[in-house]
Amino acid sequence: MACFTSCSSKKTDKQPTEKLTLGSKKVRLLTSAEPLSAMRLLDSLVQAAPIETLADSLVVDYLELKTNALIKLDMRDSAYSLMKRFQSQISPGRSNAVKIYSGIWLSQQLTNDGKYFLARKYLEETYTLFDKKTQSFEKANALNIDGSLLSSTGDYFAAQKKLLEAIKIFDSLGTTQALGPVYLNLAGNYQSLNDTKLSLLYYRKACSITIAYNDSLNYLFALNNLGTFYRISNPDSAECYFLKAKNLLPMKKYAVETLPTRFHLAGLYYDQKKYAQALELYNEVLFVSQKHHINSGVFRAMSGIGNVYEAQNKDNDALRIYREAGKLAALSGETPVYVELLEAEEYMYEKSGRYKEALTTQKTIRHLNDSLLALDKQIAVNDLEFAYNNEKLERKNELLSSNMLLMKKRMHANFMILVVALVSALVLGALLFRIYRLYRQRNSAYNILFEKYRNDIRAADTEEGIMPAVQLFPPLIPGQSSQTYQKLIEYFESEKPYLNSNLKFDDVTGQLRINRKTISDLIQQYAGMSFNMFVNNYRIKEVLRHLASPELKNYKIEAVAKEAGFGSKTAFYKAFSQLTGSRPSEFR
Repeated sequence: MACFTSCSSKKTDKQPTEKLTLGSKKVRLLTSAEPLSAMRLLDSLVQAAPIETLADSLVVDYLELKTNALIKLDMRDSAYSLMKRFQSQISPGRSNAVKIYSGIWLSQQLTNDGKYFLARKYLEETYTLFDKKTQSFEKANALNIDGSLLSSTGDYFAAQKKLLEAIKIFDSLGTTQALGPVYLNLAGNYQSLNDTKLSLLYYRKACSITIAYNDSLNYLFALNNLGTFYRISNPDSAECYFLKAKNLLPMKKYAVETLPTRFHLAGLYYDQKKYAQALELYNEVLFVSQKHHINSGVFRAMSGIGNVYEAQNKDNDALRIYREAGKLAALSGETPVYVELLEAEEYMYEKSGRYKEALTTQKTIRHLNDSLLALDKQIAVNDLEFAYNNEKLERKNELLSSNMLLMKKRMHANFMILVVALVSALVLGALLFRIYRLYRQRNSAYNILFEKYRNDIRAADTEEGIMPAVQLFPPLIPGQSSQTYQKLIEYFESEKPYLNSNLKFDDVTGQLRINRKTISDLIQQYAGMSFNMFVNNYRIKEVLRHLASPELKNYKIEAVAKEAGFGSKTAFYKAFSQLTGSRPSEFR
């Protein structure tokens, strides 16, 4: 809870104020278990002490308690409306404390909901209310939210700067108990940049701080992130962290907060073939997600249940779950999720020999993918059109303002007339140049998206041919690809099947239990290449690693290539040239 200093100039009725202060403790206790009773009690207390007569610190307390109760009751829209009203309408005589608190709350919630543009708007308005010389708790809190927002949009280095500044302010104020969420955001930021060492360091710092100050909720998040961090490299450690997080808080009171932990633990049990435990947890996630209307949780849980049934060879049950989840996703407008579930349905149809249904499902998938690509293209064009028109309007207003100023100046001297003409020419030139650039960008975006749309249609049966030199594709970033493609990447990076020079496409499909068409489409979509080039990509990365090793400097390049999985010298040199545009000898 944020602390604010009361700056109200109005006198308050001491007795109602004390009543509200004492009553707020009971409201806070009731919020978790009985949010409706908590809200009724709070409203009765406010009737005894109207908002207009309360000091700023009590108004902040009221807003915190009211919004917490509303969110617990799944009335998020009402919570938003309440905060927006206080953020925009502050009565005379009040300080900026209430407006700062409401602005920070709104930006945090909007960031969590993925509404980054609106979150940025409220953050920028809040920053203007801070004294530039004063380093306050609220400013550090805003910087932490800003860092989380920037990290969510992929601006990791700018996010680091904001988060480190927040840590510096909290340290200077001595409020170390507030560092837990900042450490969590910074650790996640470093993890996105593949900086394992710093990511692990800040996750452990977050654990230490949250334990020291009994911050159970953020400790839960830290344990969950550590479990996710170790899930591939050290499953036993991951299970330990997940179990500790699962048992930290009672499920009845913190069902939504513990949802990610139960989902990740279920996935870990699935990987370890503990299907009964995985199924139990997936069903818990499904129940909580349905109760609280969390669509993403419903789809993920049903997909996990289908995977468990499939692994247990209960193909009919798996197909039934996939179809039910697909119908829900279609009705909810979750087209990407619907496509993934249809892919699972298609695989089950092919597995059971129902090729007619598989073909029908495949046509539906292709139609939906075409629609998604067309939508992406239209969104990009609309964004550029919007930016183009806004820039055009801004420049037009600037030009009008400049002309009015020049008309006034013209009366003073002939020299000023010359200056005015020059400024007008510069503004007009800048306007035309900007319009030209936006026009080029819009056409370029349309051409790129159209090319992507055309390539995706014919990517299914593309064979390796003469390809232009490309860079090795970057490592997978969590959250930017489908679950199936993540599974493919994890298999290649952990099992390294590409080291086998006789590796066949069917070997991969057999291991992953994913049909050939789906793998080929995913590789084309996310890596932009054929399966053979995808495999050679990993082999080339292995060769480059060996070439950089001092221990292997006396080995012939052909021997290194053979160790990396290449079957012949000719295939190696051809693939190396296509993927790097250079000769192997240049890397020694």
